[in-house]
Amino acid sequence: MNTTFTTTTLHHSDIGRFVGGLALIFSVLLNSPVYAQLADNHTAGLETELRPVSQTLQPAGKDADSQVWQRIDTLRDSKGNTVTKTNVAYVEMQTGLHYREDGQWKDSREVIESYPGGAIARYGNHKVIFAENFSSEVLVDLETPDGKRLQSRVLGLRYLDSASGKSVLLAEATNSIGHIIHTNQVLYADAFSGVKASVRFTYTKAGLEQDVIWVERPATPESYGLDSKTTSLQVMTEFLSPPAPVVTIIKSGENEVGDDDQLLDFGAMQMGQGKAFTIGFEESIPAEVPVAKQWIVIEGRTILFEGVPVARIADQLEALPAGKRTAFHWNKQKKAVQQTAALKLKLPARKTASPAQREMRTAKLNVPVKGLVFDYQLLTGQPNVTLKGDTTYYVAGLVNLSGTTTIEGGSVIKYSSGTTARIVLNGQVVCQTDPYRPAIFTAVDDDSVGEIITPYSTGSPNGNYYGIAAFNLASGVGTNASLSNLRVRYIRTAIISGMPANSPLYVANCQFVKCQNGIYLNNNNRLNLRNSLFANIQSSAIYDSSYYSYTFVDALQVTFDQVTYLASRYSSPGMILNLNLTNCAVTFVSQLSAPSQGNVVCYGDYNGFYNSPNATFGSHQIQAEVNPFQPPTGAGNYYLADDPRGFRNKGTANIDSTLLADLKKKNPPSARV
Repeated sequence: MNTTFTTTTLHHSDIGRFVGGLALIFSVLLNSPVYAQLADNHTAGLETELRPVSQTLQPAGKDADSQVWQRIDTLRDSKGNTVTKTNVAYVEMQTGLHYREDGQWKDSREVIESYPGGAIARYGNHKVIFAENFSSEVLVDLETPDGKRLQSRVLGLRYLDSASGKSVLLAEATNSIGHIIHTNQVLYADAFSGVKASVRFTYTKAGLEQDVIWVERPATPESYGLDSKTTSLQVMTEFLSPPAPVVTIIKSGENEVGDDDQLLDFGAMQMGQGKAFTIGFEESIPAEVPVAKQWIVIEGRTILFEGVPVARIADQLEALPAGKRTAFHWNKQKKAVQQTAALKLKLPARKTASPAQREMRTAKLNVPVKGLVFDYQLLTGQPNVTLKGDTTYYVAGLVNLSGTTTIEGGSVIKYSSGTTARIVLNGQVVCQTDPYRPAIFTAVDDDSVGEIITPYSTGSPNGNYYGIAAFNLASGVGTNASLSNLRVRYIRTAIISGMPANSPLYVANCQFVKCQNGIYLNNNNRLNLRNSLFANIQSSAIYDSSYYSYTFVDALQVTFDQVTYLASRYSSPGMILNLNLTNCAVTFVSQLSAPSQGNVVCYGDYNGFYNSPNATFGSHQIQAEVNPFQPPTGAGNYYLADDPRGFRNKGTANIDSTLLADLKKKNPPSARV
């Protein structure tokens, strides 16, 4: 006899508590989760008799950005009868995972093919045609998933002095034949007259990326009568008769040159904040610098200006070889004439290359070995997503979320080992979690929680790092964000914050364990940590590369254990990372900051130190004579030892009253003193 039952997804909860002394000594957290499984009522009476026969995985529904996988288990009882159980195994997430064609969902492919007049990418929700010649009137012709058309061409490169309003055109687009250099990339080498720079386009399932790669540094702003302190280096891209975007202005709190940015919403696709980064250089040069953009209509032409203050990329520019072009040019009389900036911007003429019907060729051209990249990405966004508490998710690549993202307690999110896997938040985030039902963000190979991600999981995550980040908080998140009751482990960087300057990020009751880095502040310069744990962090618990004069981190009741660097700051003159710590435990921390990076200042009161001789600071230091934590017991870890030589009952109660009251509720009577 064969019987078929359909059961619901098994629920998993990470049971964690924060336990400390009544006098608020230090953070105490449960690091090892306890999980519960709920059996289906239909089969409860048969569980002791059933034996597994086979297990298969099959698709059970899909849309543009997700794939539901269900697990079918075949079991046999002692009488030889078989029972089939169907469970939702997990939900695979990736922006643009599928596209619609002939009434069916098909797997998207990151492929660019030769096409009459250039090349085409057509196996995704958005389609793109690339012209063969860089100086064509329409270089890029993109159709969005909702049928809108964005035609564009790169015009040139310029300096703009925001103080004087003067600008100077450094280079114009010139003839350059494009080549398909990778499956999903097109390169136009030496694409400008005047400055040696190339342009690369990358087609992904989620969108399109444009990179301008500076190979040589231009002449200084002073050569044109401008001031480097108030001048930005800009890329100009013209859009031809585009649909009007919804423009959201992101203002900087520091009122520095070039800080204001615009978020452009075209409907199904959005353009967030771009970035500037180097390729081919040592790690001492920072990975990313925010790029601000402006969408402006000039003389009836729509221009996108993307710029970075010269002062912020001085180190990157200095690392490039000097360009041959100077601020002088030869006039018709063959005399050297100095080129100077002017108040009125003179746009390059709409030069057009001869219409071409040749297909773009595939060639083994190399992207410049070293360079400075300015990029923008036009991405599809998934609005108003809820990560449900009874579901396991597998993040296979970029997941770009807009609107309001809700995180329910009990949800489990696992990341692939690839460096594209991450969740980017472009809107409000709401954590519907609590200490007894947190959300878990971990590795695809971590089988200790949630459903097993078959067939990708190896079951062995230790020693490896996954994804780019569990969360990337983009500038569209707004002026404040709060994350609470989250558990992040085995991720390369737990959280990347690119929120606007002076926009506080609040992180409370969170654990970051066995990650390469903890929290990376990229542009954001305000972080408030409350009652959280950083443990087994391979590099830095806090890393700051924001380009403002100072960054401020305020930490209360935070434990830093087995961390290489408490904090690291990209070293630029006059830029300081300030850490104010109170009632924090610093144990087995190697250094305060990385030796090659400075400008980190740590201070505070009533912090405890153990086995961290190179990471002490502040007043009322508490030096433990013994390990201040109890040995792990069951699911519990980081309980304070009841030993007067440790940290118990030695902190201060003069802290935030809300946190004080919350901690009293978390502490069981047996742990109070």
